[in-house]
Amino acid sequence: MSDSVSSASEVNAYSAGTSVDDSSVPSEVRLWMTPAIIIMAVVWALLIIPGMIAPLTIMHFVSLQGAGVLGTLSLTLWWLLSRGVPGKTRLLGYVTILAITIATFMLMNKSLGITMLIYGLPTALTILIGSLTLLRTKAWPTRSRVSLAAFTAFMVAIQFVRIGQIDAAFAFSLVPRWIPTAEDKFLASLQDDQPTAENQSSEAEPTDATELVNLPNDVSDTDWAEFRGPRRDGVLPGVTFAKDWETTPPKEIWRSDVGPGWSSFCIVGDVLFTQEQRGEQEVVVAYSALTGKSLWITSNEGRFEASMGGVGPRATPTYHDGRLYVTGANGLIQCLDAKTGNVIWSFDGAEGREAAPLAWGFASSPLIHQGKVLVVTSGGDGQGAVALDQEDGSVIWRAGHGSHTYSSCQLETIDSVQQALVVSDWGVEALNPDTGEVIWGSEWLIDGMPRVVQPLVVGNTVYLGTGYGNGTRRIDVAKQDDGSWSVNEDWTANLKPYFNDMVYHQGHIYGFDGPIMLSIDAETGDKNWKGGRYGHGQALLLPAMDAILVIGEKGELALVDASPEKFVELAQMQVLEGITWNHPVIVGNRLYVRNAEQMACYELPEE
Repeated sequence: MSDSVSSASEVNAYSAGTSVDDSSVPSEVRLWMTPAIIIMAVVWALLIIPGMIAPLTIMHFVSLQGAGVLGTLSLTLWWLLSRGVPGKTRLLGYVTILAITIATFMLMNKSLGITMLIYGLPTALTILIGSLTLLRTKAWPTRSRVSLAAFTAFMVAIQFVRIGQIDAAFAFSLVPRWIPTAEDKFLASLQDDQPTAENQSSEAEPTDATELVNLPNDVSDTDWAEFRGPRRDGVLPGVTFAKDWETTPPKEIWRSDVGPGWSSFCIVGDVLFTQEQRGEQEVVVAYSALTGKSLWITSNEGRFEASMGGVGPRATPTYHDGRLYVTGANGLIQCLDAKTGNVIWSFDGAEGREAAPLAWGFASSPLIHQGKVLVVTSGGDGQGAVALDQEDGSVIWRAGHGSHTYSSCQLETIDSVQQALVVSDWGVEALNPDTGEVIWGSEWLIDGMPRVVQPLVVGNTVYLGTGYGNGTRRIDVAKQDDGSWSVNEDWTANLKPYFNDMVYHQGHIYGFDGPIMLSIDAETGDKNWKGGRYGHGQALLLPAMDAILVIGEKGELALVDASPEKFVELAQMQVLEGITWNHPVIVGNRLYVRNAEQMACYELPEE
């Protein structure tokens, strides 16, 4: 009887505001924190362990995005149902924490986005639970005030920072919010010479753009008129240069700041075309390939920004018969006069889509085929791709199952039949480029996860690379005597490209298994070697040199031996600063590279 009275009086004193020794804190008060501590331990285990044992897999992504939400919901239930907290304190604390959290997410810098949900919120909750635990000997008025103050202080501190850089593995840096971004600095540098009207030359003394843009009548073998080259396979035949960069390194010809975006280059003659973001305008720019100076700019209102994917356009312009075809990150497809940048027609690829919005924006580089412009729109069943009339942009056909993809149409000839390959979350489909009719398909569903990598075609075999722990699948295709098609899914190898395209050379495939290069046998799928940590970079095959030019995620340029024997890096040098996901281009003896902050041209050394 006396023990229960004593315990009750201790609890009353504790709740009423009297501090007590730890030894005299009632057991029910000491133990009630245990579930919260366990919840936070589970949250951090979900955030850390999957990334260590299975990075960039579905398990990793689900654990990253679900840990914070799961922890928040679990702590909410624990707090509201707990008997270890006075009722008034429970209600008032919950309302206060909820209000602070909502205000934080509304006011924080947009760049934090999902990073705040993944890492920021669990950190804030850890501070809250840690404070409650450390102050367990204090009475509730003191305990709740101090813990809420610590939680609030962290949330307020969040308002003073933004993401500096974030890579494909979600490693990020924080910088003070008031420090200008690279885009801010770039826009400031344009204030004196940026054209005030669309399509006006940005030269100091404006002249007619047609006098500045020197374009050949026909595309030559040395031009790079579309994404990853004329076959979209990232192969550049016939080019050789010195491999000894210690003695004769590539020489920088020019360097220029650019607006953010993951577009590569389209280069025809002496003109270089690319896409970038400039404030609230998405722009297509023609630059001189000789000097890096802008020739014309065409702007469209709109801005795309993903907290883990960056800002700006994703697709690469396509040149054909004096016209330029572009896809914006928000789905705007346009045909421009390549000499002036004047808009000939526009088509909204996002209009009428039945599928969910693309989390990382439209990324399909237009493909031109016999008077049609083919673009992957990921609109869902029957709307995976669209063919537009090259002259006026009217719809000719829609087809395909895909509702989620960041790949582009690729024209291939398999068994003497020309077909447009479309890769999506559904798998891979071959469409008749004239009618949109499905010729054949291989279903490989990855619901809710994006496919990015271009298909690799060797003869009658299609290799479909998929990240998130899935691998690369070999698909053998053949036309039967009765006109039907056989589709044989042979094997799936442990080559898991995220958004890094593969190349084929002399019976072997070279690509990225996550952040590390990997070579596999194209016939069996067996691993040849794995080596070279270039992050999530891009590759360009130089068959005449038996070499692969690699641009690493951190802006390093490397030359890798295209041999199945072992990984050998022949040369390396730094060419860009900052996260670099854009494909490199070589035209003649010049190398062109860019990222979301700058672009540069290098002269390649003679052998």
